Amino acid sequence: MERIVITGIGLITPIGIGKEAFWANALKGISGIREISSFDTARFSSHKGAEVREFNPSDFISSSNERKMDRLSHIAVAGARLALEDAGLKEFSWQDRAGVVIGTAYGSLKSTSQYLNGLVDYGPSRANPFIFPNTVSNAPASYIAIELEIKGPNVTVVHKQSSAEQAIFYGYNLLRRKKADIIITGGCDEICWILYQVHDILNVLATGSEQSCPYDRRRNGIILGEGAGFLILERMEDAVKRNARMYAEIAGFGFYGTHAPLLGWDEEPTGLCKAMEGAIKNGGLVPEDIDYISASADSSSLLDALESKAVKSVFGNSHPPASSIKSMIGEIGASGGIKVAVASLSVKEGIIPPTINYKDPDPECDIDCVPNESRRKNIEAALVNGFSTGGNHLCITLKKVNCERF
Repeated sequence: MERIVITGIGLITPIGIGKEAFWANALKGISGIREISSFDTARFSSHKGAEVREFNPSDFISSSNERKMDRLSHIAVAGARLALEDAGLKEFSWQDRAGVVIGTAYGSLKSTSQYLNGLVDYGPSRANPFIFPNTVSNAPASYIAIELEIKGPNVTVVHKQSSAEQAIFYGYNLLRRKKADIIITGGCDEICWILYQVHDILNVLATGSEQSCPYDRRRNGIILGEGAGFLILERMEDAVKRNARMYAEIAGFGFYGTHAPLLGWDEEPTGLCKAMEGAIKNGGLVPEDIDYISASADSSSLLDALESKAVKSVFGNSHPPASSIKSMIGEIGASGGIKVAVASLSVKEGIIPPTINYKDPDPECDIDCVPNESRRKNIEAALVNGFSTGGNHLCITLKKVNCERF
């Protein structure tokens, strides 16, 4: 059976451009949440977000391609390039046997709204045709392939908040079926005014102090974020042959679908538990093997409590520590690539980033959330929770790489 490992990580996030900057700030508990600067929020009830700042697409993308892309594709291509560089693949001839599988919860909504506004204002004959290619969900994946000259499978997955986890599963299976030798996978989403307005109408944005404080009694909604988290997946035998650095081995996946409301969460944690248990079992593990959980908690009252109940149900009183990177980067939508990167780095380096803004413990969320300060811990196996409104749940288990069993 083919064993799949993570050999590269590329991150464009509100707390850092690139793996090193992101990880240093994550371990320090640096927040990327500030007043929104890319559009006017005066008419909304909330005003903060976790935007990607100090990002120059020219540092990563050729000028001929850069001008064709919108912001989401800029972020995606930059993240993919960083992942490839981190994997040490610049010197290898790999494009013919490489594929791209990415997840996005919302796609390029800004471009879509601009194009539709043009249709309404000017009619089909005068709407800007150069915007249209960016309106489709698979634009970022396509631009990655164009910019990096990748000729293998090219797939985009849209499954709400579990989009990136679903993409990773798809890419994993392409490798196991030998449809490709290298897979760029993960997820990306952006903040734009229309997405912000929809969340404001739904009354799900944090108000008042506008903090992302998962598991805390003060939490009252999400803070929207943006960014990209990409991984390079390879078969272990190929990674060993080229003496590649391996962050973690992907052990297993667990799926479960429930009848949760389209825009809401399950009333009971059964579906979340089934997905977690499935990932653990599919990875050849038992609950006691899990040393860390990279959590889905996003500072919403329902999800945080639901995930806490699920953790206690699956692991009992001896549950492992769980931290939420969303306390620093907000709710990005397709954040699974970033969450898996966090778990992979934690497995590799033996340290867990904190859940920040944890000051007032909530009895409904009485789990070890690694509050406010990072923690040293040997991690042999980790669990990544990918939960979505509407009841579409996918969890992933990772293991420390052991080539002696290869």
